[in-house]
This record gives sequence, C-alpha cells and structure tokens, in this order.
Amino acid sequence: MHRFALMIIKFCFAVSPLQGQASIFNASDCQGAIPWTKNVLDSVQIPNGFGAIKDIWGNNINSEHYFTREHHTLWLKFKMPNDGAFEFQITPEVAEDDFDFLIFKSDSTKTCERIVTKEISPIRSNISRKNPATGGMTGLKQGYSNNYAKAGAGPLFSNPLQAKKNEEYYLVIDAPYGAKGGFSVLSSNIEGEKEAPIKDTVMVPPIVVKPRLQVRVFDLSSNELLSGIDIRAKGIAKGDSLTTRDDGTIDAGTLQKYQRFEFDFFKAGYKHTSLNYLHRTEVDTTLDVWIEPLKVGSTLAFEDIVFVANTAHLMPESNKHLSELTKFMQTNEGIEVEIGGHVNAVGRIFALKKRKLYRLSEDRAKAVYYHLIEQGINPLRLSFKGYGNSKMVYLNPIDEKQSKANRRVEIKVTQINGSNTTN
Repeated sequence: MHRFALMIIKFCFAVSPLQGQASIFNASDCQGAIPWTKNVLDSVQIPNGFGAIKDIWGNNINSEHYFTREHHTLWLKFKMPNDGAFEFQITPEVAEDDFDFLIFKSDSTKTCERIVTKEISPIRSNISRKNPATGGMTGLKQGYSNNYAKAGAGPLFSNPLQAKKNEEYYLVIDAPYGAKGGFSVLSSNIEGEKEAPIKDTVMVPPIVVKPRLQVRVFDLSSNELLSGIDIRAKGIAKGDSLTTRDDGTIDAGTLQKYQRFEFDFFKAGYKHTSLNYLHRTEVDTTLDVWIEPLKVGSTLAFEDIVFVANTAHLMPESNKHLSELTKFMQTNEGIEVEIGGHVNAVGRIFALKKRKLYRLSEDRAKAVYYHLIEQGINPLRLSFKGYGNSKMVYLNPIDEKQSKANRRVEIKVTQINGSNTTN
C-alpha cells in the first residue's frame, strides 16, 4: 500500500545544525544547511541576509537557473528515503511575500564548494513573479512541464523531481525583498511506481490571474538597459505600485484591456521623456522605452506650457509640465540651460509686429525662468531668450497640432560639467 504521511514541526534556527560544534556558517549558508526530515515544516522564518558567504551571486536577471544573487536565504538539505517523484509547496503566511528557490543535487562531500564555483548547476528553479491572488505559493507540482522558471511573469510551480533512494539534495529559498511573515513547506515522498501528488485539498483554488505590465528603459545610443530610473506614473491599478527589480525592470502592476497609462521618465544625464500608453490586449506585456543621453545643444520642447492668448501669463493647465521641467532640472543638477520662447505667426510680418513677437516670446521665456527660480532652481543655471517666429517647426501649419508645436517653450542645454555650447 502506498502512503502519504504528513507531520508538523516547529522550526527554530537558534540551534546550530552542527549540534555543539563551532561554525561560522548558519542556515543562510549552504554549509550550514538545515537537515530536512519531515514532510511538513510549519512557521518557518527566513533568516536575515545571506550568511557568512554568498554562495550564489553575479547572475543575469534573465537566467532561468539562478537568482541574480542571494538576498535573504535559507538552505535545507534532504535525502530521498525512496525512489519516486518529489514535490513540495511553499505557502507564505503573507501573500505579498515573494519566495524563490533553487534545487541542487549533491554529488560529493564538497557540494557547497562546487555550488559556489558553479561546477554544480541547479536541476530545478522557480524565480517567477509571485501571485498574491493565489497566496504567493510556489514549488514543484505535477501538471507543470518546466524544470525552471526565470524572473518575471511565468509558471508559479516547476516540474516534480524524479529522484532515487538515498540521493541527497540542497534546497535554497530566497526572499529578494525580505519577508513580512514566515512560510510553511509541504513536501511529498512517493513510494514505488504510483505517484500520489500533493492533494488539491491543501491548495488554494485556481484564480484567474490578471496580466501585468513591465517597463524597461534603454539608453537610446547604446541600447543598454538602464537602472535607477525615476518614474512618475498615472493609470496604475488601485492597490498596485511601481516596483523596480535588480536589473532596473519596472513592474507597473496589473492590466486591464484598454487601460491607459501616462509615464514620465527622469534620469540624471538623460532627457526627460513622456509616454502615453493604451493597453489593448489581455496578456502580460513588456513596454520598452528609449531615452536620449544629454549633450550640449540637446533641446527639450514643452509644447504644453501654454499662455493666455497674446500675453505671457501662464495658464493653469501648464502646471503639470512646469512640474516636469522643474523635476528635470532637479534631476540634472550639473547642467545649465537656455529657456527659449517661440510663437506661431505665419504670413507677411512687418518690422513692428516682428519686434512685438520677439518681445512676447521673450516675456514668455522669462515667465518660465522666474517660475523655476521660485521652485528653488539656481538662477545661475538659467538664461532666457525670445525667438519670435524665427524657428517655427512648421512654416505653414495646417492644423492646431502643428500650430502648437510652433508655439512652444524650448529648453536647450548650454553647459554640462563645464562644457560650454558653441551654438
């Protein structure tokens, strides 16, 4: 008769796994791995940090075999008592907690050293994004064909392990963002040929998982994926927030069809970039954005800084874009800029009217200049100039959109780290 036994134990990490022997290692190290002998571990607390040494580090975010590095880890080691399929399930006490795992097969008494040098690779992993709707669970489970799952959207479980009696394995569980609560681990050891999977009665019923949006920001010149991006966003679903991963990829939360987003991207040394995005599908989506490095002579046009007709009085709808300009100047503290005012005027322009156009454009540039000073920007970093209608984008605008492009405030970078413009 085939049996599936469950036992509950409380885990305590105050006791050294070497029972009375001095050791620099603890349960966050492979060499301090806790022996795992019971099918159910209850109220397990993830240790803080990675222990005495980093057994796992320096890996690419897109690796399906490894975490990028250890953050807060627990190592367990176990020996299979029988031939058969090995399954287990990690269930966080707090559904928002994110737990990833790797499994290594021991091949010698120096398994831990060989894991550090990558002479031994994981035979199972799951680093995919948590799903709080299903309790944040992960593990090995029948019905899944993938041996590995990399970071990002992916299967919550991986394929069970087909093991032989007395084979030894190491399981490392990592909490990349720390953990607010503990977790339980339910395992199964299958005897003989019949495979008795983890019973569905201990699983959370399937729930429809909403697709998610992730955003990646690249350098326009080098195509390098950038990190350290400061993002302002509108349209994020209630209860969601922007989360940045180690490689700089930004999780923007759950998606609905026809959901609209407004993004503003800021990074020192780069142009401010705005993006409006309308989501049209019902699947996980990656939005790639390229931002341009700043150089002397770089220009940023702010068409939506608008004024009362024929005056230099800023209109209330300009506030958002003035805020973006202020944020750009705060992010790039080492630059100096010229604020250029431009007007939209077509047809034959007499000398008197031309002078008025230059004066109006200068007054508008000056209004932005004083606004930035009021926001704390050093006036020594600022200058202003009116260009009248001498630099219209469209000489003969055919609609309001083209007229608006002509009627703009333009920011030109004149100095970066002591490099003066020659324009």
